[in-house]
Amino acid sequence: MNYHIMVDDKFIESFIEIAEQVAPGQNIYVYTFSFPGKYVKTFPGISAKLGSRTLCDVFSKISSSDRVFVHWFSDPLLPYIQTLPQQTQLYLFLWGGDFLEQTEEFFHFNYGKATKKLIKQREASLKYDKPWPLNWIKPVIDLLTNNYGRRKLYKKMFLARKQFLKRLNYLCHWNLEDTLRISKAYGEEVQHLDFFYDLGLRHIQPLFNEQKTGRNVIWLGNSATPTNNHLEVLNCLKIFKDEKWELYAPLSYGQTWYADYIASKGKELFGIQFKPLMDFIPLNQYLELLNNIDVVIMNHHRSQAGANIFCMVYMGKKVFLSLNSTIYSLLVSKGIKIFPTESIENITFDELIQRLSVREQRENSERLYNLFSEDKRRELLSKILN
Repeated sequence: MNYHIMVDDKFIESFIEIAEQVAPGQNIYVYTFSFPGKYVKTFPGISAKLGSRTLCDVFSKISSSDRVFVHWFSDPLLPYIQTLPQQTQLYLFLWGGDFLEQTEEFFHFNYGKATKKLIKQREASLKYDKPWPLNWIKPVIDLLTNNYGRRKLYKKMFLARKQFLKRLNYLCHWNLEDTLRISKAYGEEVQHLDFFYDLGLRHIQPLFNEQKTGRNVIWLGNSATPTNNHLEVLNCLKIFKDEKWELYAPLSYGQTWYADYIASKGKELFGIQFKPLMDFIPLNQYLELLNNIDVVIMNHHRSQAGANIFCMVYMGKKVFLSLNSTIYSLLVSKGIKIFPTESIENITFDELIQRLSVREQRENSERLYNLFSEDKRRELLSKILN
């Protein structure tokens, strides 16, 4: 039997739908939240929160002939994993945020200088609720305590993930480079299997057009998380503030303090040209907005926003990604035309907002679809579950 340990997320229902098609009657869905959840409502499963007796009972019934599939790893899950029979096959469907942020090395790698400085200032501000009489002491204390606290936290997360990877049999993901990056960071060799969640491509109808709508529209990032490195892009775009353009930044999902800061900073730099999206947008309005986008900028250093990026490429949009991103190297290796965010500070505004030609849009879309078609997703998942 296949036991799926799942969180409440928008990717889960479409996964279960196809899992039931390719491996009917072979799956047990274990929800570490109360069903129905915010996203998972259609497919009943076992509600077994982390720390509950119910989850202990579930793991006690798993035999050596069963297989366990983890959909998002968190530290509290490790003790349950350690109770599994050694012969039980363990799989991880990698999301990225559960393994690509939890080391001191990743902290320094994932953030640009401005974003890293902001995070450190945020950490320091949370420690003090009264003014310091000796202002020269506070920065020293901040440096020592923040660095110590972060190293202690990252060491704990690192050790938990290292133990999990040591027990793991297969990591399921769409990019081998991420698997290799994780293996190197945690010092554990991991076996890779190709897999991807539903990207929603079947719901999108690409409209190839190199003619503009009359506006110059730029889309920045995918969420209110610091790994988007918004500040570095905003600083680069300052040289274009006198041009006619609009900059949209989705900030409805993530950390509230960060969303508020980026919204405020964007308004400070660009005024009404900056359009922070702080609330949920209905699907039809969202798709209409996407159709009018000229340029997409995703400045993540780690693998993040894959579904968003792939959908934008499929729609024929001009996409900028960081050279640090494994998504950048993956797409380039497949002949898909994208651009490095690091080049923005050295190009003109016209070069920035110039759309791809119809031929380039079509080629990008076709090559992306060949990588992530529904038929391929079904084939890969069938091999994993059967």
